[in-house]
Amino acid sequence: MGLRWHRLYVPTWWAVVAACAAPLAAGDGMTAQDAAAILTKHGLARIDRVWVAPEELRLRQQLSDLPKRRERILALEHELDDRIEQNRKHWQEAQPAIAALRKSLARFGSDDPQRVLVQQQIDALLAASAEPAKLGSRGEVRTRVLAWIDERNGLATTITQIRSAIAGLAGLYERLAQTPGVSEALRSAGDKHRLGPQRNYTADRDKLADYERLTFTPWVPFYFQGTQIRVTALIDDSLPVTCTWSDSSGPGIVLTRTAAEAAGLAIPASAPREPLERASGERTMARRIEVPRLRLGKCVLKQVSVLVLPPEAEHWGCELRREALAGHSVRLEPERLRLTIDAG
Repeated sequence: MGLRWHRLYVPTWWAVVAACAAPLAAGDGMTAQDAAAILTKHGLARIDRVWVAPEELRLRQQLSDLPKRRERILALEHELDDRIEQNRKHWQEAQPAIAALRKSLARFGSDDPQRVLVQQQIDALLAASAEPAKLGSRGEVRTRVLAWIDERNGLATTITQIRSAIAGLAGLYERLAQTPGVSEALRSAGDKHRLGPQRNYTADRDKLADYERLTFTPWVPFYFQGTQIRVTALIDDSLPVTCTWSDSSGPGIVLTRTAAEAAGLAIPASAPREPLERASGERTMARRIEVPRLRLGKCVLKQVSVLVLPPEAEHWGCELRREALAGHSVRLEPERLRLTIDAG
């Protein structure tokens, strides 16, 4: 009898030990702490009784940052407008004095010491203000314009990301709800605990139009780099690419390979090759591809044909010619540091 008892109950004793040693499965009487650990492992964070995904946390942060972005853009815009107006006034006020001093130069010989003094006065007046159409070439102005462009582009890409995130929340949480262990952990996490979204974001999405008006304008800022006009576009509303603006004839848009690859554009080996030549006589062969979207403020070009330079022609840089905006009325306003693009 003793031997039969041993064979009957020893296996049961080992099963009890094994059950105690095994990790607690979801839904098997787990504690709230165990449930929280499981949900956290799936990347979820708790806001009150709602467990939200990292994507929603990032969305909430982006929404909270929008007013600050608006303030920075408006501050830079007002600063530059004030700088443009002050420079215009100082330039106009200085013109009579500059004209008189230049006229007086004719009275002095090339070796007259007075000529040097007069020229120094002219130079000082010219340094105090710039010809309005050339203000964008000044280093301190260019720095502020670059900051303004960066803020506008940052807002534009953030708006695109916010719209995408809001549209994708429902599907995101549906997939999470079907993830093994998540639903069971929610039931054990506490009374009325649930998956996100934490709130409805329809009102937030509707307010985005107010912010779009700050960056999707009928014009884009530009600055001078030497004698070149530099303007920034957005590829697929996500990657800024700075190009040299040109009124000359030639391909509408030329991108460096670095810019194209950074934008995630595919450059297949089968893409047509076309010859390109610079004014200097330098030649190369470029690949022609299509860009789904290219944005310049409010103007959006779709399915744009562009030429991508080979690596050895990287120093050519990106170029944007008026031909790319065929069908649009384009006006260059150097006094205001703006390239205006009217709907065609």
